[in-house]
Amino acid sequence: MIPQRVSDKNNLKIVAIFFIGLTIFIGISFLFKLITIILKSKFDGLHTFNLLTYTKDLSEKKATLFSLSPDKGTITIMHISGKLDPKKLGYYIKAPIDGYVVPTSLAIFKNSFGKNRDEVIREIKNLLFNRRETNVTFVDLIRLCFYASGISSHSIITREIVLPLDDLSLDRITSFLFTDREIVREKISIAIVNGTGVAGLGNRIARLITNIGGNVVSVSTSDNLISDSEILYSKENNYTARRIAQILSFKINNKDNMDISDVTIFIGKNNLSNLLF
Repeated sequence: MIPQRVSDKNNLKIVAIFFIGLTIFIGISFLFKLITIILKSKFDGLHTFNLLTYTKDLSEKKATLFSLSPDKGTITIMHISGKLDPKKLGYYIKAPIDGYVVPTSLAIFKNSFGKNRDEVIREIKNLLFNRRETNVTFVDLIRLCFYASGISSHSIITREIVLPLDDLSLDRITSFLFTDREIVREKISIAIVNGTGVAGLGNRIARLITNIGGNVVSVSTSDNLISDSEILYSKENNYTARRIAQILSFKINNKDNMDISDVTIFIGKNNLSNLLF
């Protein structure tokens, strides 16, 4: 009988060790996945984040753009309707889109919400739990909810626009609503070199950068075609260069002794298919 009891105890130990090992493995896997999601998150809680939500219903061409600006302590909500393609909205309004959410319900577009903080929080929570398609993480949406909960109703700005709209009026609205205070504070001079062979692309990028508070001092065309897009900057801790690189998805490198400007943006032909502006 004693050998049987010893055998049973050994079996129990093996089972216990197996379950402990399995629990540790699952815990480590979950931790790595959580770390990966956090690293992929886009909203840092410090700088402006623009979140687009839109409907894919062809009969209801509507979109809403949330701009959360911790540096200004505000939330701007732009309701957009009319002739628009949501995937090209950044091109239309010349403002950066950091993330998008396609909700499962069209209720978000039925009413002109955003009059007070509670409505904003409710709608962001609806996006969190009722999203059909998105490129932001649930960590981003949770952070957005926390940020919105700390904003007073008088710090919420709501605007409605109908596209198409003339460039002057659109730039006036966009620059008022989406200026990045940190970019304005840095006062970094920016030069743009268009090496794609596409006429007017440099000026389009210049409009975008100007609308978010950038100081564009030069727009030129390269004598030769440029293959890869690149942003060069000379000053350390250059938020402006990093933010523009994030918006345009260009590689970024440091270079000493820049001649004309603190930042130079080279637009290459290989990035044309991914350039939404």
